[in-house]
Amino acid sequence: MAHAADFAQRLSEASLIYLTTYTSDGKPGTVPVWYAYHDGKLSITTMKTSKKVQKIRQNSLVRVAVGEEKTPKFLGAAKIIEDSEGFAKALTRLSEKYNQYWGTLTEEKLEQLRKDRVILEIVVSLSELDQI
Repeated sequence: MAHAADFAQRLSEASLIYLTTYTSDGKPGTVPVWYAYHDGKLSITTMKTSKKVQKIRQNSLVRVAVGEEKTPKFLGAAKIIEDSEGFAKALTRLSEKYNQYWGTLTEEKLEQLRKDRVILEIVVSLSELDQI
């Protein structure tokens, strides 16, 4: 079993996670994604039309590995955030971490991004961390 403190530190320091989503019949698909970790939650942004979103709408189960695909993982449930306030908070955190990509987020830029993007939110349960 992995140590929760080590995993939490990895979440704070890593530049990406490996997110596995599942089809309705359980077939996995794993992709590396940028994320922000805050208050025990991961925030990820992706296009509304992405395969990740399509699969999560059918099956909210996800698996997360930090930094490298073969590191300890945890299972969780992804929630799709589309409301203005939730989107703005999460994208602001992502912008703070990946400033070179997002740059300064104005109200206008946030509204434009929200037209095509959603936030995926995953609650991190370190008590359930294990090699899976």
